[in-house]
Amino acid sequence: MMNAPTPLQLRAGGAVPQLNNPLTAVIRVVNPHYSLGVDHKIITGILADAGDPLTQKAISSSNASESWRASVLDIFADLYERANAANRELLVYISDRHVRDMLIESAASFSQAVFATNLYDQLGSRLRLLYDAAGQLDARTARNLEMRRPLVVYTDGSVSATRLGCGMGVATDTELHATYKPDAPNTPIVAELLAIELALKTFAQKHLVIRTDSRDAIGLIGLTPTELDARNRCGELHTDRYISSVVRRIHNASAGRQVSFKWVKGHDGDRLNEAADRAAKCVRRFNSYSIGSSALTQVLDNIRHDIAA
Repeated sequence: MMNAPTPLQLRAGGAVPQLNNPLTAVIRVVNPHYSLGVDHKIITGILADAGDPLTQKAISSSNASESWRASVLDIFADLYERANAANRELLVYISDRHVRDMLIESAASFSQAVFATNLYDQLGSRLRLLYDAAGQLDARTARNLEMRRPLVVYTDGSVSATRLGCGMGVATDTELHATYKPDAPNTPIVAELLAIELALKTFAQKHLVIRTDSRDAIGLIGLTPTELDARNRCGELHTDRYISSVVRRIHNASAGRQVSFKWVKGHDGDRLNEAADRAAKCVRRFNSYSIGSSALTQVLDNIRHDIAA
């Protein structure tokens, strides 16, 4: 079996393998970075005949283990078997050097395959357009994964002991939002529920994980409408009715979406919990004391900078 010459061999006058109407294939391995901070390999394989795709496949695999390399080998085996069944040679480029070198070392097992070692020599350049097509496919796959991946949102609320009103903050790895309700009862559970509602209104994603440091808020949200009406009163009547109203709005905003609520320990060093807490306190204090909006904007920008750091 003939393998593709290296660039050094080409410069030295090494011969380019003569292929008789081969099928062509690329296996592209990329490592996109998501807003959640979790890395996944996306592995894309395309088999083509004279540039026309015959089959294509894109999968994702976590970087947490080396199992993604087994996935690369599985895709290669599938493409090779298809070429072999058609009694055609296979010219293939695999972007991961480790897997490519391993297969080249086992060349005797793949007598119909010729491995390109790069996309810029005489042999590999024949695969460049196919490699670009694989790039478009893995980009679509990455977007689809991002849409299916839950967005994790941290929420927190803030109240004054002496003034009406609640401040609410929500934070993700890339965004921070805060708002103030001046007429809301100054009760911690109200602020926590309003912060959760703010998260649901701010982020339209169908799949959300909302992290709050209020177990009471999670408990109330978990009640059915009947249980909500039958529960013991939370404080005086106006506050209790306000709480019930917010919980119902949260139920409505969650309908038709995959929303889960998780408890996180407050003031325990979690940077996004701390960011939501700081934002909620700042927006409440600045509004309670009528401090200029430009100063509040600057403080919130500082918190956003800390998130990104």
